[in-house]
Amino acid sequence: MNRNNIFITGLCGMLFSATAQLQAQSVQSITEVTPPRYAFSVEPLYLYNGALRVNAEKRIESNNWLELNIAGYWLPHEKIETREDKSGSYFTSNSNFERFAGLGGASIGGTYKHFLSRSFFMSLGVSYTCYRVWYTDFEFNKYREDDLTFYEYRYQDFTQIFNKFAGNFSLGARSDFQHSLFIEYYFGIGYARSFYNKNKRAYDDAPFGFGHNGIYPAAGIKLGFNIW
Repeated sequence: MNRNNIFITGLCGMLFSATAQLQAQSVQSITEVTPPRYAFSVEPLYLYNGALRVNAEKRIESNNWLELNIAGYWLPHEKIETREDKSGSYFTSNSNFERFAGLGGASIGGTYKHFLSRSFFMSLGVSYTCYRVWYTDFEFNKYREDDLTFYEYRYQDFTQIFNKFAGNFSLGARSDFQHSLFIEYYFGIGYARSFYNKNKRAYDDAPFGFGHNGIYPAAGIKLGFNIW
């Protein structure tokens, strides 16, 4: 069994164990404290990958919420002529920590969240993300001189477009509804399907890669505020 299979098996075990423990607990009714109607939050960990993700939530029942998730990705494209490191200045977990020269993109998704108690919840989410990645690679450059055709093997800029669809299941905890400000943690497991030009760089060697296809771990932290 390889490391990925061991990791996935262990994570699944943790999820099922945590779910069983939550269901075994006496569920406290969140109606004891009037829950807010809306909530808004940001996820600061996305900043590490050149992104900002914001979330808008609406309570549809006492313990059920619907959430809209929107993210934007932006790292300015550096022209090859201005870069000291020709391979690019950026590297993130989405690029498998390989260098690239720029990033643009956006993501939209939705999440259904069910509270098992006043603090603990389970959720199901889906999302679509489009990435535009600029990177540098070696390529033959064709040019003419004195009516002759020459080829020079040198660094050149390329663009790769990724279209990724994903779904995930998570468990999480949130601070009490009595307060205007809140912090939320979640972890889980998801599945992603990516579409891109197979003749260009794929960035698909790790679970968080732009071009990853398959199972990936899902985790995050939200900072936000409630509205009654």
